[in-house]
Amino acid sequence: MTYNQSLRPFNDFWMNCVSNTVYSIAVSNDSSYRTAAYLNHYTYQVAVDPSFTYLTMDHPLKYQNEVFNDFIREWEPYYFRNPQAIGEEIGELLDSGQLPVVHVDLFHWIPNSLAWKQYHWYHYSLITGYDAERSVYRVLDDDINGFRDFEVPPERLQEAFLSSQTENNPAYQEPPCSLIRLKDQIPPFEFKLSDLSRHAERLIGELDNLQTEHLWEGTPEPDKFEESMTNGLVGVNIIESRQTGNRLMLRYLLDAGFIREADFQTLDKELEDLALGWFKAKNVFIKAKFSLKRRFNRDQLLTLAVPLLSRERSFWAALLETTGAAAALSKES
Repeated sequence: MTYNQSLRPFNDFWMNCVSNTVYSIAVSNDSSYRTAAYLNHYTYQVAVDPSFTYLTMDHPLKYQNEVFNDFIREWEPYYFRNPQAIGEEIGELLDSGQLPVVHVDLFHWIPNSLAWKQYHWYHYSLITGYDAERSVYRVLDDDINGFRDFEVPPERLQEAFLSSQTENNPAYQEPPCSLIRLKDQIPPFEFKLSDLSRHAERLIGELDNLQTEHLWEGTPEPDKFEESMTNGLVGVNIIESRQTGNRLMLRYLLDAGFIREADFQTLDKELEDLALGWFKAKNVFIKAKFSLKRRFNRDQLLTLAVPLLSRERSFWAALLETTGAAAALSKES
């Protein structure tokens, strides 16, 4: 059996497949990077699918690399010798201690995930091991229960890979596989209040400029209604989950002495309310997704969501005032 026993899935909260994968590697190597995952390296985005406009949250690499570059030396593109039979080659990579992430079609990938046998969505999945006796690969990925370890048989691995964009879309320019190469020496993560404050100020500006009047607008075709509702659901789910990350960040600030207990209690209650509000917003999509009459209550969603965005803006402003982070930023910059 070839298996990287030291890799543990990062499942404190959900960001996206890349971030949860990379923080699984980072935290497994040095627990100080758990705090780095709590940083507000995210942005709100308005997406179109193409007949339905929806709000989502991204954790872009241009922000995440502020941390990732501390421990990742490179993402090395890797091309399989025989794309029709990648299993043996992945085994060779694992035997040599590599960290391969493989492009897969989620339609064929993880049972009990949102995309399983429903949608042809694509991403890169980290292969962590292979059990030859049981003929299964170990992977880090997510289903509706979170980001965790899964077992994937060779046939499913091959099918998911052959159905991916790298094998079927000539316009897709990313490699079929990448090897995550770590630095020889991984330094502990050093938290800086100025990093948090800089992104808090950025988020305040983004939320001030976010145009909400066209959110969740559009009329999906009947055969695309459920997929559009799923896209909206996924977007709101990330936003809801991020409130957990923000609460963990706030707890760190308290434990590290950056904020007082009374301020923590006030701000944490606000984040708890935000999480509950986004949970209610998520239920609007769940109800629509499974409705027999294909009805989506946009007015209800806007009534819930727009005040939540305003409240998050107020949260970051209050946190900056509470921590004196704006002053810290001016001193450290």
